[in-house]
Amino acid sequence: MNTRFSEAASALTEQMLRQITSYLLINQAFSQEINYTPCVVKMLEDDNSTIWIKWGPYDCEFSDLPLRAMATIADNISDK
Repeated sequence: MNTRFSEAASALTEQMLRQITSYLLINQAFSQEINYTPCVVKMLEDDNSTIWIKWGPYDCEFSDLPLRAMATIADNISDK
């Protein structure tokens, strides 16, 4: 078996980023509880491309999150 997990993770991350960016371009920010914890997702105003997350222990760029946390946030945004 020749599975390329790094390639699959990269493709999944890009897909989530596209979806979140599309949401943020229309709505400016996402603010909602996820798993009983406040979550804020926004695009930084100084560069209009960095997606910043504040959720529980995370206060970082979206791409710095663990893959499962990325997917959880993306799922909640896509449900909107």
